[in-house]
Amino acid sequence: CDDLKMCTVRSTQSNYTEEDTEMLYEILGEVLNIENEKRKIPFNESLIDAGLNCENALLLLHRIEKDFHLKLSYEDISLNDVNSIDGLTGLIAKGRKIYGKRRKLHKKMKITAVIMCSGLSRRMGDNKLLMPFRGRRLFEYAVDAVREAGFWKTVVVTAYEEIAQYCRDMTVVFNPDNEEGIASSIRLGVLNSGDSSGIMFFTADQPFIGVREINRLTEAFGDGEKIIVPYLGGQPKNPVIFPSRYKNELAGLTGDFGGKSVYKNHPENVRKVIFENGLPFADIDTAEDMERLL
Repeated sequence: CDDLKMCTVRSTQSNYTEEDTEMLYEILGEVLNIENEKRKIPFNESLIDAGLNCENALLLLHRIEKDFHLKLSYEDISLNDVNSIDGLTGLIAKGRKIYGKRRKLHKKMKITAVIMCSGLSRRMGDNKLLMPFRGRRLFEYAVDAVREAGFWKTVVVTAYEEIAQYCRDMTVVFNPDNEEGIASSIRLGVLNSGDSSGIMFFTADQPFIGVREINRLTEAFGDGEKIIVPYLGGQPKNPVIFPSRYKNELAGLTGDFGGKSVYKNHPENVRKVIFENGLPFADIDTAEDMERLL
């Protein structure tokens, strides 16, 4: 992005947290159009000490407004303020406000996130969820994206102790019937979803799913009347949000029949959310997938 150039302004002290840094990576990644590369960039605290000139600060604020679908007021934050208060402090404050609103929105709508981590990885030949991928275990990416988004409740359905340990801050449900197929995880997720208005089902083999995509889908859920399905190139993808009235139907699934078999029965109640970037919805099923996406 030639219009946005960063100038190096080293701050004398750093009061930023790792969460602040990760949030800025997300924002800067969008602005610089490096969505496909952002997960390759190692954590680098020096990014937090980089400053922006006034013109670039305005570009960043505008992009934040666009990407997060919020109407921001520039009246209270002048460009000089953004640039002068210890580098990126002004942008961090704005980012915190945005992310806080998103977390409150998810909790207000009472959406339960169900992360399905019980698969047998038959096509991979080994447990893919525990395999290293770009320096971390594969399942950690989806779990962390859900954690960052902040749901009313999060349920992790798994058959693996390593995953259960990583998700100690969530509701972990052990799946003893994972050999049956995906329906066993869906049933357990529904049964432990609580008094939610909707359930958002995540698969743990999508390492590039992020808060941005989650936000678009939860916003589309709105009044909770429609099944929310992301579409890419005319094809349905995951994650999908089901209103609570479909709990019984989901709980009745067996074998390897997943949520798609439910929403195909109710095409009039499906709201499609169209995406153009396919990377966030890429899943890893085979060794070839793993190698291609590394």
